[in-house]
Amino acid sequence: MSRVTKLFVVVAITVGLGIGAYAQSLGDAARQNRKQPKPQASKTYTDEDVRSVEAPAETSEEKKASDEKKSETTEASSVVKTAEADKSDADDPEKAEQNWKAQFAEQQQKVSRLEKEQQLADREHKLRAAVFYADAGARLRDDKKWAEEERKHKDEMSKLEQDLKTAKEKLDQIREDARKAGVKVE
Repeated sequence: MSRVTKLFVVVAITVGLGIGAYAQSLGDAARQNRKQPKPQASKTYTDEDVRSVEAPAETSEEKKASDEKKSETTEASSVVKTAEADKSDADDPEKAEQNWKAQFAEQQQKVSRLEKEQQLADREHKLRAAVFYADAGARLRDDKKWAEEERKHKDEMSKLEQDLKTAKEKLDQIREDARKAGVKVE
């Protein structure tokens, strides 16, 4: 053996013995670990935890039905408020102004809600489209399903656009009626 090789073997043995002398057995390490106080673990939430807390999601048909009921109720209440406003115009102009402003604010909220619904539906559709077109296998397997979803999306968007158009027209009508009554709403 060469001199360098002998030196290398001696150093390796020395290092090995040194590490062995300082090494701790696995049992000793476990006992020492048990003695140390455990830090408080933070709660890790899983999908199951979240699902158990969340309310069951409404289907799109249930949501549409509940939105239509709310819309009908709102429209009926606005008709009643308009009739009350006409009666109270002669009694108290300040009350009439408050009624016009309340009607206007309510209709503005409806328009805003419809605009947000439209934007959300469009954004969700774009995400579904990105996922669909990114997966070539899905494009081949689910072409009919995708065409059906596209048709449903277009129908939904056209309905939302029509509802939004109607709501904006009603908002303009309230604004015009309030102007004729001498009330400025904005």
